[in-house]
Amino acid sequence: MRNLEEVLNDINKYINIDKDREKYASNFVILRDTIFNKLRKREPFGSIFKGFQLGGSYGDNLKVTKPNEYDLVFHIRFPDNNLISVRKDYDLPGNVHIDLTKVMEKLRKEKQNEVIYTHLLRWVNEKNYLIINKLQSHFFSCFTKVMQELNYRINVNNEVFTLRYTRAGPAHTVEVTGDIDFNYSVDFVPGILLEEKQSILPGVGQWEAIPKPLFLAPKDYTSFRASYYREEHKLIGNKHNLKNALRMLKKFRDAHQNMLKMKSYFIKTLFLWKVKEKNYTNYWRNSLSLIIIDMFKDMEKSFNQRNLPFFWDSRLNLYEAYSSNVLTEMFKCVQSARETLEKANVELTIPLEPRVYRIFCKCRELKNWSGRLQLTSFFRLLSTNFKLSARQLLAESNGGFIHEKILTNTSNSLIIDNYLYNTHLQYADISPKPVREEAKEERIQPPPPNPDPSGNERTLPRLMNFPEIMWPSMFNSMRNWVLVYGIIRPYFDKEFYLKEFIRGAKKAMQVVSVKLMNSDFSGLNNLVTDEALAELKPVIQKLSVSQRRQLEVQESDVYLTFPYQVGIMFDESSGRKIQKRWVEITMVFHILRGLHEIRESGEEIPWNMGTMPEYQDKVFVCNYRFIKEFTSGQESDWTINVVNHFKPLDLINEMKRA
Repeated sequence: MRNLEEVLNDINKYINIDKDREKYASNFVILRDTIFNKLRKREPFGSIFKGFQLGGSYGDNLKVTKPNEYDLVFHIRFPDNNLISVRKDYDLPGNVHIDLTKVMEKLRKEKQNEVIYTHLLRWVNEKNYLIINKLQSHFFSCFTKVMQELNYRINVNNEVFTLRYTRAGPAHTVEVTGDIDFNYSVDFVPGILLEEKQSILPGVGQWEAIPKPLFLAPKDYTSFRASYYREEHKLIGNKHNLKNALRMLKKFRDAHQNMLKMKSYFIKTLFLWKVKEKNYTNYWRNSLSLIIIDMFKDMEKSFNQRNLPFFWDSRLNLYEAYSSNVLTEMFKCVQSARETLEKANVELTIPLEPRVYRIFCKCRELKNWSGRLQLTSFFRLLSTNFKLSARQLLAESNGGFIHEKILTNTSNSLIIDNYLYNTHLQYADISPKPVREEAKEERIQPPPPNPDPSGNERTLPRLMNFPEIMWPSMFNSMRNWVLVYGIIRPYFDKEFYLKEFIRGAKKAMQVVSVKLMNSDFSGLNNLVTDEALAELKPVIQKLSVSQRRQLEVQESDVYLTFPYQVGIMFDESSGRKIQKRWVEITMVFHILRGLHEIRESGEEIPWNMGTMPEYQDKVFVCNYRFIKEFTSGQESDWTINVVNHFKPLDLINEMKRA
């Protein structure tokens, strides 16, 4: 009778990329050399470029599918690079600031470095900290010009491949497309190459500072992510069954739709912690089955605790951006797999064997073990995967499916009562309904303008001609999920996470609200579109002092936030080589003024506060719509093109008068 170890070794034999390696690698090498040769001709890029290193799963020999994704870190070294001072970022765990003060002082006197010094003056702030956006903008310009020189094509062995360039997070991504079965992408990631003596951690050797931006970070953002890839490579190297087990866990991740958010680096981090725990032992010489079951337990524990500490700075939780629902789904999936493996490790019965294969294999891969699995297993697997996808859809809806009584924050006993909910749902007319299909875009149709913008009808007049939105729509929530995970992440920006966007949108809303209160219209440039400012300015200027004060929002007073609608727009004008495209996200914020003080005092908020005058006047709702261009080769930031603040009480009074 076969045992679990034999089955796992059987599966492990199929986890390799050797048969595809040469085809992809030869194309990749030509692309890499072509791009770098052209980049070297551009100054100051050519002067500060100091080689590259293949990283990620391919560099660690941990790739489990086709070798169609490459992570390439290109090294940046400034003249007198050893004079760089590295400052720990105490606000963001795992990050550092790059202080070029001493470098600048030396370069200022050197004629031969005049070009790089001139550029550095534009790339640093008043503290001489290197600014991520300025540095990346230079690289963006260089890559864009190289792509234009190549006419977005490359010839490899007399075969023409099309190129597509995008920038997402720290990476400059080039996607290569050939025939229907051949395509791959390369992430060109800049890294400031630094020595061990410049590290805030001891004993890490050479390392890189990666310009990984935060979502909606200010343009002068200076916090780099410290990367210790070489040290990580050493830690997981020469550990017998470690890489076999790590590949198996990645294979498990790839086989389950609701595990796809478990990034490869997160799995690698689990193994780094295990290496530290089992230091100087023969643990990795154990059987593959023992190690895999152990690692499933570690992964399960991390999901249960909602925490996976960054190996180099445990203050940073790598799961921070994930919702509780997503982590729960992954926990259940891992728990189920671990229980099956433990049963199979005791006795691999005939019914258990196909279940073990299904843990690690996709449907189409099960044909490799035909004869051991029956056709009915395929249908059961398809059924299971469909249910998991549907469940994940619900988990990712970010609170889009709501009951008539909405519990907005159980930890603070804050409840919006049924009466207020029904009133605003009726007024805003946002209950689920069929959506018209249009070729280019879908927009919410605004109501007629406020007949009296002077404020006689409302205590706070409508700021812009846009409908008041109070609550989520079930249809929109499902549609939002499809657009984000079916289009935006795969094709526009693979680093886009809705939770990070919501966090950044809340901060942006606070900044804009304060500037509106102070009539600081110049300060809203690059934050709010010109068209929106033109509509806002005359309304704001007519507000009284007390009305302007009502515009200010403190982030700590926000008790409910959700994306109401995600939209994608295309410009189908003829004659364009590249189709222009934008993403719009309409956000809704519920605010209770003084909420922070109420929480601090420990005061209980009544469940029926919506009917109590002392609370009704303190409740506000803000609608903000964000827009960003995602056209290939274009660099853009999120800006706001709709701003509305209103009191639900005003809407109730309008309905009574009607």
